[in-house]
Order: sequence, then structure tokens, then C-alpha cells
Amino acid sequence: MLHRLFYTMAASVLLATVPAQAAEWMVDLDQAKAKARKEGKMVLVDFTGSDWCGWCIRLRQTILDTPKFQQYAADKFVLMEVDVPRNVAKIGTKLHARNREITRQYDVTTFPSMLVLSPDGEVLGGFAGGRDTMEAVIAPLNQALDNYKKTTTARALKGEARAMALMEVYTAQPDTLKRNFRGMRDEIARLDPKNVTGIHTLIAESEQMAELDKILQSQDGNYQEAIKKFDKAYAQATDENKAKIHRKRLDYLERLQNQLVMRVETTKDVLELKNLMLIIADYANPADAAAMKQEIESMFENPEEVLESLKMKQKAQ
Repeated sequence: MLHRLFYTMAASVLLATVPAQAAEWMVDLDQAKAKARKEGKMVLVDFTGSDWCGWCIRLRQTILDTPKFQQYAADKFVLMEVDVPRNVAKIGTKLHARNREITRQYDVTTFPSMLVLSPDGEVLGGFAGGRDTMEAVIAPLNQALDNYKKTTTARALKGEARAMALMEVYTAQPDTLKRNFRGMRDEIARLDPKNVTGIHTLIAESEQMAELDKILQSQDGNYQEAIKKFDKAYAQATDENKAKIHRKRLDYLERLQNQLVMRVETTKDVLELKNLMLIIADYANPADAAAMKQEIESMFENPEEVLESLKMKQKAQ
């Protein structure tokens, strides 16, 4: 009896020290969805850059590959990896191309990103960007599971009632994820042609912000036309969006100012810089604009001296 007890205890100790087998991360989305459907689970997709994204590597090593996370995920998710490494040979040309296609399909622009999908491939939630703790990873995944229950309940309704219920789920998502919920957004729009939910207004604002982002990233020197577009967008925006557009407009003008400072070659360039700074003064702080403009006029009293000073600054860079 003692011998049997000894061997039982020894076996327990040995088993406890053997590391848990790493969970399987599938690489075929169709197969992952089919498995999720069969097992009554969701699909958890890890969008990663395994040979260049530091936060991706850290997330996998410190959280996703730990026994604690795998125990949490085991009865909830089929795990799926969408890796987009810089070294294409690491996963092969065919899989690399497919992964890039999936990344575009789900409008993923931040790495790492983790999306929870239904077995039909609908985005239910997740997060974008690095996470330091298990709790910070698990909380949005649990919210995604709750979103699934809410959307299932919503789709038992019809027409405007369904649109309103889905709208509650959509508007509750963080701004960093709304772009990934485009399918749900478009469904609400189809169900609500009269804009009772306000979805068409949100879509118009989203498209407007995307257009302004293109201007913000543009290297086009025609800033007068860009300012007109920002001003028009600001005039038409809701109170909530005015602050966002104002910040984008200032970011755009300040970036142009920095570019002009580093490429002035003539007094004409100096006067262009002065004009741009006067415009920024109007937007930056309207209450102090007059004083700021007076100071700018004083700074540029002698364009030749300004030119010489800026050229010295360029050489020092």
C-alpha cells in the first residue's frame, strides 16, 4: 500500500513539472472557422509580425503562450495566427500572400491586433496594440464574447428594432476597433435607411475623417486648398468631431511649418513661412491671435536676416 502511494505521489510530482503542451495556432482561416462552428467556439485571430514587431513577440511570449492564457482560451476559442513577417520565406509565399489578404479584409493596420470572430467570420471585438498584462488581454476578449450574445439576441429582431440593438453594440466599441466592425456598421445602415439610429451620419463623419487623414499624410505643398477642406469639414462637423478636426488641422499646418523651416532657400520662402505662421496663429488660439500676429510680424521685419538664421539652422541639423 505504501509503495503504491509513493509511486502515485511521484507520478503526480513528475506530471506537475512537465510543461503544458503549447496550444495549436491554426493558419487556415476557413479551417479555423469550420472547427469553431463544430466545437461551438469563437475564433481568436492574432495578427502579428513575428520577425519585426517587438510588441507582437512580447505578447506571444509573456501572455499567449503561457499555461494560464491557454487554460482560459481552451473552451472559448479556436486559435488562429495571421503572421506577416518581413522574411517571406519564414512562412512561404503562398501563406504570406493569404495573410496579407486577411489583414486587408479585416482592415487591420496596427500590430499586434487580436480580433474575436464568430464562426461565420464576423468581428465581435478584441484589441489593437500591445498589452502588458493577462488582465488587459482577457478583458476585451470577454467583452467580445458578450458582444456575440448581444448580436445573437439582436438578430432575432427585425427591421428598425434590430438596427437599434446592433447600434448599441457598435457604438460601445472603442474608436480603435470601429474600423474592424465595418460589416456590422453596413448591416445597420441597410436596416435603417431613414437614419433613425444615426448610422448614416456616423458613416459620413468616418469617411470625412479618413479623407482628412489623407491630407494630413500628404506631402502636397498646396496648403491653401488643404486648409479650405479642413475648414469646410470643421463647419459641417458635429460638436464632438470639431475638436478632432481642429487638432488634425493644426497638426497639418505645424508639420508644413517644420518642412518650410528646413527647406527655405530664398526670401520668397521666408515670406511664405511668415504667411503660414500667421494662419496658424488664427487657428491655434483665436483669443491671442492678434498678439501672436504682431509678434510674428516683428520676427519677420528683416526677411534677409531670417533667411540667414534659418540657413544656419539647416546646416546645424
